[in-house]
Amino acid sequence: MSKRLDSLGENFSSNCLHEELEYFDVCHEKVAVPSTIKGIITSSKIPTDGLDLFTVHRTKDVANVLAILLFEGLIEIKNLRGGVVDFGCGAGSSAHVLKQYGGRVTGVDIDPNNIQCAITQGILSPDTSYKGDGFEYLTQEVKPSSIDFLSAFMIVSQLNVGDLYGCSDRVLKHGGQLLVTGMTDSEPNIDKYSWIGKTRDCLSEYCLIYTKR
Repeated sequence: MSKRLDSLGENFSSNCLHEELEYFDVCHEKVAVPSTIKGIITSSKIPTDGLDLFTVHRTKDVANVLAILLFEGLIEIKNLRGGVVDFGCGAGSSAHVLKQYGGRVTGVDIDPNNIQCAITQGILSPDTSYKGDGFEYLTQEVKPSSIDFLSAFMIVSQLNVGDLYGCSDRVLKHGGQLLVTGMTDSEPNIDKYSWIGKTRDCLSEYCLIYTKR
């Protein structure tokens, strides 16, 4: 069933009363995460040497969204430390953040210029990137039940989220997770998702999470 977090900010405030807090900006909002929570990586902890300004800007949003979802218990950090596929990785900002959690990250994008940019910046390598259609990669190149985390950050409304869900159900291990953030014209009609609606700008309009059981 769907799960809405209409008071995400209030949850943070009540949960953080007795913790040393780290505040960071996400889309012009101040968000707090306890700095003592082991393993959560906020934007201030992301190395940016060698990255262009656009990638640096994007990494901050991705890092802080992940920090929020980890703190709320919606994403399991163990999945970020396993096999990870970043669907539509662009120039590598989200892949760069995901790599900081220690997983084996593969970036996939249909635009070869994006992949080359990610390689040039040292985020991906030819062995950890795929130039081509992401759905083709998931259906033909990835073995069933072989990855722990599939992400698609900042997607556009034209992407068929239902198709991505279908692919994720095939390639994810038991307990693996799919995370999608971006824009959509309507709420996807998929009950297996944990649906986080338009709760905060920092969640990039919407956020979907599916855990394979």
